[in-house]
Amino acid sequence: MVDMKLKESIPSNSVKIIELYNKITSEILNTRPGFQRKLVWKKQHKFHFIETILLNFPFPEVYIASAEIDIETLTAKEIVVDGQQRLTTIVDYIKGINDFANQKKIPPFEKLLNEEKKDFLNYLVTVKDLKDMNSDIIREIFQRINNTEYSLNAVEKINAEYGDGEFVIFCKQIVDPTFNPLPEDTDVIINSVIKEDLNVFFNSYNIFSDNDKSRMLDVQFIMLVVATILNQTYFSRTTALNKYLEKYNSTFSDSDEILSKLSKAVRIIKQLA
Repeated sequence: MVDMKLKESIPSNSVKIIELYNKITSEILNTRPGFQRKLVWKKQHKFHFIETILLNFPFPEVYIASAEIDIETLTAKEIVVDGQQRLTTIVDYIKGINDFANQKKIPPFEKLLNEEKKDFLNYLVTVKDLKDMNSDIIREIFQRINNTEYSLNAVEKINAEYGDGEFVIFCKQIVDPTFNPLPEDTDVIINSVIKEDLNVFFNSYNIFSDNDKSRMLDVQFIMLVVATILNQTYFSRTTALNKYLEKYNSTFSDSDEILSKLSKAVRIIKQLA
């Protein structure tokens, strides 16, 4: 680890959004190097982030590094070490694609006044350039920036990464009477009557102890149940949840069907009790 020590701290530079945008669209700056995680932001995160820029509020710095020189075009390639989701969101917003197509939550870029567009494109992003550092050091920096493993159990690690995703929000509502998300946070708000019925079932039968709840084991159980219904085959490994956490992070189109099956199962169990 001593061999990885940097000679000095990495300085920060201010780079305009328009410069980063042109680098990305011309494929000089790669936002998806191999070590990067898949995109996990959902549309609410993206809208809030763009609103941050429109308000001229600051956001955390972005890390980039040199990749290779393109001999054909005589250009130096770069990669995003940290800031993938922020930069990808900015590009999508300017282009009006993906979650920014036909949305009404924030003003579309194309409908901004000319001065507002200039302000957005001239917004200064704080960038730390790792230049041509050793790839092992770059990976180590990425892992340390994104470390969420400090004494967390498996489900707490999931919550740290996907806690605001539609799949997790749906599952939390089923077991937690105090968890009542707002419409601006999610599209999968469970009907209050159905939610109360499910909450009472899981709490009045003492299915989970207070310690279970404090360690989010109740949420883990429900996520496994929902994933089993979706998978149509039983599995018990928490790691198998990743497929559904990623697939249903932004939208959970099957939530109504799953809720119907869960409610039916609870009714049958109550009749047998």
